[in-house]
This record gives sequence, C-alpha cells and structure tokens, in this order.
Amino acid sequence: MKITARRLQSWGAHTMGNISLQLQIAREIIYRLDMAQDTRPLSSAETWLRRELKRAYLGLASLERSILRQRVRLGWLREGDTNVAISKIHAAHRAQKNHMASFRVGSQTVSDEGAMAKAAYDHFCSILGTSTARDHSIDLASIDPRRFDLDDLEQPFTEEEIWAAVKLLPTGKADICAAFDKLYALNGRGFHKLNEALLILLPKKPDACALADYRPISLIHLLAKLFAKVLSPRLASKMGRLVSVN
Repeated sequence: MKITARRLQSWGAHTMGNISLQLQIAREIIYRLDMAQDTRPLSSAETWLRRELKRAYLGLASLERSILRQRVRLGWLREGDTNVAISKIHAAHRAQKNHMASFRVGSQTVSDEGAMAKAAYDHFCSILGTSTARDHSIDLASIDPRRFDLDDLEQPFTEEEIWAAVKLLPTGKADICAAFDKLYALNGRGFHKLNEALLILLPKKPDACALADYRPISLIHLLAKLFAKVLSPRLASKMGRLVSVN
C-alpha cells in the first residue's frame, strides 16, 4: 500500500488528538492527587498512580513533540518552495516585532543607536554586581595542602584532540589548527575579540518599553567555545583528585 504525505498527516492528526486527550487526563488526575496531598497523606495506590502518571506524561509529551516535528517536515515536503515565501514573511514579522526604535531609561526615552547600546551595556553590567572588599579571607593552602602535577594541561594542542572536540559540536567544521597553535603560543592579534559576544535584546512582554522589560541573549564566537571544549577533557580526568567528593 502506498503511503502518501496526506495520509501520514491525517494519521498524525488523529494520533495527536489521542495524545492530547491522554495528556489532559493525566494532567487533571495529577493535579487532583496533588490537591489531595495538601490535606492528607496519599495511600500507597495513589502514590503509585501519581508516579506512573508522571512517567507516562513525560513520555507522551516527548511523543507529541516528535509528531509535531514530523508534521512540519511533511508540510515542507508537500508544499516545497512555496514555504520559502512563508518563511520570509515569518522572519520579517519576527524582525519587526523584535526591532527596538527606542526604549526608556529612567524618565528619558533614548532613540539614538549609540546611546541605546551604551545604556543597555551599563544596565546589564550593573545587574551583574560589583566586587566589594572583604573583612576576612580563606587560606586555601591550609585547607588542602595537596599538590598536583598538572603540567600536561599546558601541553601543545594535538590535532587528534581538536578534531575529537569538533566532532562533538554541530555540523559546520573548519580548519582551525593554526588558531590553536597561535593560542598556545599566545601569538595572535585580536584574540581579545574571542571574549566578545553579539547581544540581542528580546522583549519579555508585548508592551516592552524599559530595559528591564528585555532579556539579553548572546552569540559567542565558536572558537572560544571550542577552546573550552578541547581543554575540558584534559581537566576532566583530574577532577576526581582535585575536587573532594564533599
């Protein structure tokens, strides 16, 4: 029997209906058991039912997401290039929605791009807090007098460990061995830019107008992530001795 995209989508819609109904029932029963638990201890049968329902709920929710993704893929296969126009419209709408022509800083409205960038930088830096002088300190050497040989952590990067880290990253590889050599030799102009990130402010609510109404997200340079990912396996094998189980 030939299975068409339309038939698969119809089956998916029917299955989605059943899963959504099961999720609603499980959610309602869990809610009622939680309400009962506030006033009395649950019986062993009720405790078992609540635990099994939660386990089933997680599985059904995961299946629901998988079916939704499959339905999207089937839509792309059926509609082909017509979805490109829809994607462009969606992207344009999202860009327009997230565009900030101005925002309020205190009692003033800032609209100049340079002033907006400076105000956002100052605002989110102040949230991180500042260091203060301490009246007391801890002598770490007296707490743990052990010494460890960590010279191998400072060895030059090998091509094998670089590519082992690259394989753990998403697709899109590049020849970056030369960059690792420059990092090891501390010979490279502009390496300070690896610590920089592109920041975008996303509105927390539809009527966002002040900086506190936005949430920052950042896009960090891939090389900085890769450096950390290559160094982490070197350190991971020693963490058991460096850090106490307590």
